[in-house]
Amino acid sequence: MLGREVKDDAGRAGENAIPGEIRDKATPLLEARGIFRKGAVRPMDLILRRGEITGLAGLLGSGRTETARLLFGIDRADGGEILLRQKPATVHSPRDAVRLGIAFCSEDRKTEGILPNLSVRENLIIALQAKRGVGRTLSRIEQEKVCAHYIGALRIKTPDAEAPIRNLSGGNQQKVLLARWLDAT
Repeated sequence: MLGREVKDDAGRAGENAIPGEIRDKATPLLEARGIFRKGAVRPMDLILRRGEITGLAGLLGSGRTETARLLFGIDRADGGEILLRQKPATVHSPRDAVRLGIAFCSEDRKTEGILPNLSVRENLIIALQAKRGVGRTLSRIEQEKVCAHYIGALRIKTPDAEAPIRNLSGGNQQKVLLARWLDAT
């Protein structure tokens, strides 16, 4: 899936992932305290820190997808709180989440992710354009620059940025969705 060999020190990559910034691994970036949704997610706590990669795993129906949807504001929590950089954060909608720098890559890319009739470029820049607003459109040159960067950085296998995203493999479609959120947050 990565297209390269994974080395033994891969788990330590987060230490150097953000050059030039102060890295305080002890301070949580995002905390969910007692967050729950009746019938879907029992009260739970989650802490995300800089440089860490956190995955939600479990069997079908265990609440992993529902937890991600709560954190992104797709579904409303019935209780609990979310803290962003140790300050209370209100996440009642995906718009709130994006404004706060929270992204969501759905496990169901075909239904909740890609826009199959649009190009790789259009799929990649859509979240950034929405965040900027209608009156502040990205020029075609800016769009092409962003796409070239992420196509190279994530090694997205596509003939070019104008190729329909539906023609890409599933893994490359997921890379475009990841690039969408990396660029918009």
